[in-house]
Amino acid sequence: MHHRISSWLIGICVCFGFFVFSILPAHTEDNPPDHTVFLPTVQRTPSRIVIAAAHIDSARSGEPDEAILLWNLDGQPQALAGWRLRGNGRTAVAPPDFPLTIPAHGSIWCAKEATAFAATFGFPPACEWTDSDPNVPDLVDGVPALTNTGGVIQLFAPDGTVIDTLLYGNTSATANGWTGAAAQLYSRGVIPAQGQVWRRKVDPATQSPVDSDRATDWASDLNDLVWGRQVYFPGWRLWQEVVPHEAVPSWANTTVAVGPDGLYTHVAAVLGAATERVDLAIYTFEHPPLAQLLAERARQGVRVRLLVDGSPAGGVDDLQRWCLAQMAAAGVEILWMDERDDAPAGYRPRYRFLHTKYAIVDGRMALVGSENFNLDAMPLTDGTLSPQGRRGFYLSTDAPPVVAELERIFAADWQPNWSYDLRPFDATTDGPPAEFALETVPVEVWIDAPFAEALSASGEMRFAVLTAPDNATRPDAAIHAILARAGAGDEIHWVQLYEHKYWFSWSQPAIFLAHQSESTTEEDKVGLVVLVFQA
Repeated sequence: MHHRISSWLIGICVCFGFFVFSILPAHTEDNPPDHTVFLPTVQRTPSRIVIAAAHIDSARSGEPDEAILLWNLDGQPQALAGWRLRGNGRTAVAPPDFPLTIPAHGSIWCAKEATAFAATFGFPPACEWTDSDPNVPDLVDGVPALTNTGGVIQLFAPDGTVIDTLLYGNTSATANGWTGAAAQLYSRGVIPAQGQVWRRKVDPATQSPVDSDRATDWASDLNDLVWGRQVYFPGWRLWQEVVPHEAVPSWANTTVAVGPDGLYTHVAAVLGAATERVDLAIYTFEHPPLAQLLAERARQGVRVRLLVDGSPAGGVDDLQRWCLAQMAAAGVEILWMDERDDAPAGYRPRYRFLHTKYAIVDGRMALVGSENFNLDAMPLTDGTLSPQGRRGFYLSTDAPPVVAELERIFAADWQPNWSYDLRPFDATTDGPPAEFALETVPVEVWIDAPFAEALSASGEMRFAVLTAPDNATRPDAAIHAILARAGAGDEIHWVQLYEHKYWFSWSQPAIFLAHQSESTTEEDKVGLVVLVFQA
């Protein structure tokens, strides 16, 4: 059924310990450390380099993955030989033969131990101050003290000039290069301070960190209700690449299916059309017919990869274990997002939950929805009775920007080679108990199903894929910006399961798929409609 879509938008929100304390004396960090200074052969005005992020209070035992992100704000590269990084009175120095240069407008991470950092963040740092990897250049002369409870971190040029300062946490210290109170992390509800990464706000115009030498520069700023109160953790995609957030135009064939009436038919059709590969990420999978469909696709030579949450609320039930076992036996590659037994002490998974519900089929079709694969959301149908089930949506589109972005998201999360929060499905330990017997799947007989048929449209459209935790709370994109587009005479329709007391209450992966047609005639201008589903 094809209809002209004038203006519509669908946002689908799908959810996804070791403390060290020290007492810091009040002191002044105005003077550089008292030891040998290495000077480069040629001197020039040092670049404006800032401490753009800091992983201070690591969740890992011993905190070997502590790290500092240095960002060059200038338009010229900066060699680092002779530069010094000081943390609470202890300093590491880049020696005269230090090989690293920060490119113009570029950045590098420097970590306590490179190997530990790579296991936590997913990529190696550019340098380290404790030798753990012979391939990573070392800072020398000392180990910066990144005190968990609060303190001072400073960056010095070779001539002893303080280039940048971070005053943070519970400290009474003052420091050259800083004005006002210390920066604070945002921790409310279930959000812990431990494990967070301090990160500067980003100027939306330049995509560079803001720098005024104050606490208001930092994204955790409690007083900034727009760009502040942000939370960041290691392992997120945004540490490795710029995550796009702009809406882009694309010609596309797009379909919206509404549940419970019309979800199963459409989802089964999209997945069943696969001829090469299916990548699927979902919170829970408890739908025998869809499991058998994907198993059959795998037996026909289609590569099927499934990423599923390993510790959902209420646990993994026997029906899901049966579904996964059927698919695994047919050759489907299955990874639980669940902490491995060999994870380092204190290791914290990238996300509290993998709450996404999306698939990419043959690298050409994207499927994004609000519902897990179960018979409540996607009952089998016979007739047109309005069923008892869950209201939900799935959107499919062949828009290349959407497909490409979902592929990047899946690739970022599917990282079994380095991430300790992924483990393969094991039929022996993860399968159903021997006494489990699959019940006959019921078929609903309906007499009134107004949404049994999906709504489709083709044409020039605009799409934005917004993902949590990467960019879902950006005020210039995501929900903030979408709602800001509504003006006098418009309407906002908001539907979700429940509302958290604290916004963005954990690092759960989410996807918002925004879509709008290009129609501009007066009769096609309608109010902004937002449908949001919070699990």
